[in-house]
Amino acid sequence: MLNTLLLVFYGGFGELFASWERIGVFSYALPFLLIFALVFGILSKMNLFDNKGINVIIALTVSLITLQYSSVTQFFSLILPKVSVGLIILLVILILIGLFANFENKLVKGALFGISGIIILVILIQSAGTLSFSFLWWLRDHLGLILAICVVIALLWIIVSSGKPKSKKEEKGFFIKPS
Repeated sequence: MLNTLLLVFYGGFGELFASWERIGVFSYALPFLLIFALVFGILSKMNLFDNKGINVIIALTVSLITLQYSSVTQFFSLILPKVSVGLIILLVILILIGLFANFENKLVKGALFGISGIIILVILIQSAGTLSFSFLWWLRDHLGLILAICVVIALLWIIVSSGKPKSKKEEKGFFIKPS
């Protein structure tokens, strides 16, 4: 504890993070904790086993087995910084839209959902390329089909949603009304 405080005081946080990197905190400890928390959370939410101990043992086993392969730690070291940048971009968009738009409007919700989908797609495409799992060739060959399916789904959604009867409630506008 004292060594850590002295390291922060004299060397700064950069030296502290460098020492954590040398002992494997970023390569093993943090991915282990993340995988453990995700598996344990999913098992707890599913309520498959009534015993928490079983969920802990399964999560512990899965997280330790996945750390045995270097591709898992490489995946986390590549994708998590991109996810962080994507979340920051989405936060900035939310702040800017929040200044003028009403979040109760369906159009605003749909636009935010679409922007989130685009950010996720960009992150996945970039991460897949750096992990030597490139599906860009597949995407190039099937882009027309994917776009056609998206257009058909969008048209079906527009047709189905326009056929609903209007409710008596007043629809909230796109922009926030000034006080």
